[in-house]
Amino acid sequence: MDKKEFKKKKAYVKPTIEVVRVNIEGQMLAGSPAVQPGGGGGGSISVEPPKEDEDEEISGAKKFNLWSEWED
Repeated sequence: MDKKEFKKKKAYVKPTIEVVRVNIEGQMLAGSPAVQPGGGGGGSISVEPPKEDEDEEISGAKKFNLWSEWED
């Protein structure tokens, strides 16, 4: 016996959104710190230049070459 598979389409479920009013006295998110990396001296964060590294080898990733892995 041949059984035919019938695929029934699923009903579309439309997305919903709800706006919730919240009474708070403060901020929900923290503000960003004062940063002036270009100068001015008004910020509390300093940007340090990158450190020199003599190690030229990158570790953690496996070498991959599509053409050398090709098998006839």
